[in-house]
Amino acid sequence: MKRISLWLFFLIMFGYASSTSAASIYQVYQNDKWLKNFEEKMEAIVYAKRWSHSSVRLEQQWIWNNYPYQIYQNEKWLKEIERYSEAIDFAKKWENASVRKMPGDAWVWDNYPFEVYLDNQLLDTFHQLIEAVAFSKKKLGSMVKRKGDSFTLYENQAQYQVYQNENLLRQFTSLSAAVTYAKKWDYSRIIRKKDQKVLWQYRDTLKGFTLHHAPLIKQNPELPRGCEVTSVAMLLNEGGVPVHKLELAEQVVKDPAPFKRLKNGRASWGDPNRGFLGNMYDLSKPGLGVYHEPLSFLIHSHTKGNGLDLTGMEFKDVLYFLEKGHPIVTIITSRFRPVHDWVSWEGPRGLVRTTYREHAVLLVGYDHKYVYVNDPLSGQKNRKLDRSSFEQGWIQMGRQALTYMR
Repeated sequence: MKRISLWLFFLIMFGYASSTSAASIYQVYQNDKWLKNFEEKMEAIVYAKRWSHSSVRLEQQWIWNNYPYQIYQNEKWLKEIERYSEAIDFAKKWENASVRKMPGDAWVWDNYPFEVYLDNQLLDTFHQLIEAVAFSKKKLGSMVKRKGDSFTLYENQAQYQVYQNENLLRQFTSLSAAVTYAKKWDYSRIIRKKDQKVLWQYRDTLKGFTLHHAPLIKQNPELPRGCEVTSVAMLLNEGGVPVHKLELAEQVVKDPAPFKRLKNGRASWGDPNRGFLGNMYDLSKPGLGVYHEPLSFLIHSHTKGNGLDLTGMEFKDVLYFLEKGHPIVTIITSRFRPVHDWVSWEGPRGLVRTTYREHAVLLVGYDHKYVYVNDPLSGQKNRKLDRSSFEQGWIQMGRQALTYMR
């Protein structure tokens, strides 16, 4: 009996110890020194925050790190930093540097991340997206990708095909040009070359009205000049792409040209077609906004290349895409009608003419008399506006509109 009792005692104790160790799966380390195990993830993270250079691991895989941004030069590790902005500032001091975020070791920044390809051959790499796009525009058939991504941010090639029945009529680099051409032909349709998706069809049956229940996101108080990125945030979140407006504000291409007063009384500044101008966060500093092309890069990067730039179309063709299930980011005036207070300055590629009343909203619905928008500035959801006035103001701002294929 005594032997059996001892055997049962050790069996029970061993089983208890095994079950306890199996349950304690979240391991806290300081550098490579093990500190403690936890059953609950949040308990492990709370404990780990007490220690510098600590991490939480699950079966030896990092799931949390209090210095998550790792700076590398090529493949040589340089430093680890807690904050993203500080990591970028440090990495900018080094040639061929990159910032990777733990866990997962994913690249989040690279000082030459943009690659231009032609026929699958790498032509060049660039520090800024606007530089890569400018280079690609000189090379017909080329495309711009971010290092490590398979999808394209910009394509200087014919990606939109116009068919009549089964006959290929013509190919276009611009979706707007493809729609204009396709409308001339009976039984035509537009197909996106890379995935053979039908984007537009001749005489598609439309109701003449629609309303989407997209989420409302307000730009203030964080982004008093962030109507464009906030509208993109609403578009993406409506389609199931969870992204924060502040993340988009950080990611959108910036034109770094400073505002200057020239001796001849004129001014020089950047170009909103190249990137966001000025300060998005502080109205006491110079700032304006950004136009459709940099926003299209932003949408592409969050939808794996599925953005659609509708800029240049007739308004009724934009409404076609709206009724087909795609809310539209539109560049409009803050008065939602044409305005007369325009300004101009010398830009990097010539004269830039615009208005400080430039605004962006998410177009979510329409009928024969009104359009309905989610306005990030006023904070109004499904705001009803006169359709004719809105259209004229939109035309005045260059017919700029963007969405993406779900």
